[in-house]
Amino acid sequence: MVIIKPITWRFMMTQRIERVDTIPLIIAILNKMGVQKVIDSIFIPHGNWSGLSYGQLAVLFITYVLHSMTHHFSGVESWANQHRTVIERATGWQLAEKDATDDRLGRLSEVLGENDEAISGFQLNGSSPMLKRNMPYNILI
Repeated sequence: MVIIKPITWRFMMTQRIERVDTIPLIIAILNKMGVQKVIDSIFIPHGNWSGLSYGQLAVLFITYVLHSMTHHFSGVESWANQHRTVIERATGWQLAEKDATDDRLGRLSEVLGENDEAISGFQLNGSSPMLKRNMPYNILI
């Protein structure tokens, strides 16, 4: 008599199933609009800022708002960690665990709101190419 023991794979990777419909679509639209590029060209982070740039963080937050239908900073960190694989594959970024904390998002909102001159530049120069590219041809700014 031979006793066969089941094979246990100690090193087998765990599998997760994630929906890949809305997050990559939202990120692709934001990339087509040039949101990250425009924000990064106008708002330069402090030398000690590490991780995602302001533009990348803004794209991540907008994606969170549209995907989760809420705008609270406190939920972004857990959401980003939960959807890390999809976000990294759709963007090509390396997303660290603490890249989307509420204090980093708070700092982003401070930076975007503290300089009226930069905001005016963003509204006048930064957003008009996005609108021209995505609006019907008979409506130009």
